[in-house]
Amino acid sequence: WSLEYYDKYKHRIASSNRAVSDGHAHRMALRYMVKMVLADIWKDWRALEGLDVRAPYQEAYLNHKHG
Repeated sequence: WSLEYYDKYKHRIASSNRAVSDGHAHRMALRYMVKMVLADIWKDWRALEGLDVRAPYQEAYLNHKHG
């Protein structure tokens, strides 16, 4: 599932009007993928521990959905 984050973000960068090299787009997509995977791990860990799980900041306050 982590490659989905990478592919979607890299496609978003490629289809934007930004002049970004392939290497830069690759690193941007990797950083985004790692952030989203860590957010998913944190959410699953909290649920397994029986702790409260709230929506990530970008979903709760900015109305941005990831995944």
